[in-house]
Amino acid sequence: PKAKKYTDFREMIDKEKEIDAVLIGTPDHTHAVIAAYAMKAGKHVFVEKPMAKTIYETRFLRDLAKQTGVVTQMGNQGHNIEGTMQTVEWIQGGVIGDVREVHLWTNRPMWRQGYFDRPAGVDIPSNLNYDVWLGPAPDKPYNPEMLHFAWRGLWDYGTGAMGDMGAHTFDAPIWALNLGMPTKIQATSTPYNKDYLPQSECVTYEFPARGNMPPVKVTWSDGGIKPARPAELEANRQLREALYIGDKGLIMHGTHGAEPQLIPERRGS
Repeated sequence: PKAKKYTDFREMIDKEKEIDAVLIGTPDHTHAVIAAYAMKAGKHVFVEKPMAKTIYETRFLRDLAKQTGVVTQMGNQGHNIEGTMQTVEWIQGGVIGDVREVHLWTNRPMWRQGYFDRPAGVDIPSNLNYDVWLGPAPDKPYNPEMLHFAWRGLWDYGTGAMGDMGAHTFDAPIWALNLGMPTKIQATSTPYNKDYLPQSECVTYEFPARGNMPPVKVTWSDGGIKPARPAELEANRQLREALYIGDKGLIMHGTHGAEPQLIPERRGS
């Protein structure tokens, strides 16, 4: 309760010279500007996922980290848990054979997205530094429906369901399958407008062969759209947020790589 409080990260970093590192857990649209300011001040940085809002920003931060030499880390809860490591061991150990198809999905968004009008502006509360909250985003009228949890669904501030959960769910397959850059991406979505991201989308990535691993197609869907239920999945088990299809079997796990399971389950006995 006696900690000093600031509403402007620049003022804090400039004044508090003894700070060694900065942890950034703000809305997506201010990750890059805060991280860059901290790194230029010689501070180590831990920034929560997504690392930034745009591809340009992530590449900028990557280059800046090399230039400044500070220690950096992106928070991606789930990377170092036993479930993620188990998935990596199973796949790279050939338990389900060669994997050529992966499906990832989430029930997000749990906030407003889709074809909505931006809410009308209202008075800014006295305890909110709205100018700093906006950061690099366009100067638009304040409304509480845009802040807190709901900012994720607006183009100006968030990265939608994929930005919210994709980092967690993509992590295990990227590691297990040694995924680099895709050669093709195809995306479809429900309607959206200039303010809100779509309510639902489906994005397919095609990756080339990697070493002794064959080409693989990875499909992401959100808005509650699930992949087709595998015939091998027992009736008493629900499909989870990640599904790997190999030529000798299947694996599924939850978000953050949680609790991987073989399909059919008897393969694990």
